[in-house]
Order: sequence, then C-alpha cells, then structure tokens
Amino acid sequence: MIDDIFQEILHERLRQDSKYGEQNWPIVSAELSEYYKLLEPTVKLKCDTEYENGTLTWHEILKEEFVEAMDETTASLQREELIQMVAVGVAMIECIDRNSLL
Repeated sequence: MIDDIFQEILHERLRQDSKYGEQNWPIVSAELSEYYKLLEPTVKLKCDTEYENGTLTWHEILKEEFVEAMDETTASLQREELIQMVAVGVAMIECIDRNSLL
C-alpha cells in the first residue's frame, strides 16, 4: 500500500538526518551535467527501444529518470525531474510488493 511505502521513506529520511544532520550539498554540478547531457540520448534510446521490443525493465526506466534529473542545469528543473524519478521508484516498490518479489 502506498501509505506504507511513504512511511518507510519518511523513516529512512529521519534515519539519514539523525546520522548526518541536515544536508545542504550543492544541487547542480555543471561538470556532471555535461556528462549526463552526453549520456541522456543513449539511455533514452535504450529505454524507448526496450519498450518497443517488450523488454523494458524497471532498471531502464529508473536509470532514464535519474539521468534526466542529473542532466538538468537549474535546481527547479532538477527538482521536477527528481519528483518523476522518485515516483518511478515508488511505482517500482509497489510492483515488488504486488508481486511478492521480496
């Protein structure tokens, strides 16, 4: 159930804050953004191709969302992509739970 997943996520966030304190790392790295900008077309093509072939996996979907998020050069655009990435992660957890893949 999605509420249980969000409770687990909240628990993990609290654990992280307890261990590391409030974290305020730089949001956007221009150097890394260039790397992901080069990587994004390849990752997107692989994801699209696997979808068309019926061989798409959660790994490819999540990887594409991650690369898209890291490719952004502003914090606001990166935030939008991170929301999408986290939503895909939650959908993947729901799939695991539905199919008892634990």
